Amino acid sequence: TGLELLGVPLAQASEAQRMNFWVALGASSNPRIRVLVIRRASLYDHARMEQLASIAKDHGFQIWAEVVSEGVLCADGVEIVDGEAQP
Repeated sequence: TGLELLGVPLAQASEAQRMNFWVALGASSNPRIRVLVIRRASLYDHARMEQLASIAKDHGFQIWAEVVSEGVLCADGVEIVDGEAQP
């Protein structure tokens, strides 16, 4: 048998359920590391990113989200272009 979440195989859980699971696992796995890196965060809509921000705040860690876009996404972000941080 594999991992189950609320009695359902993790592979069959919704994307939101799986993300919540991995965030909780990441937050509790190593309490000294307070950063959760989310690759392909561009795939998540604004509501989902707000939910992740709330979870991070509740657990006391930061989220570093990889997002592809044109323009500024948030005031707290760091823009990296061609491997270089932009002012």
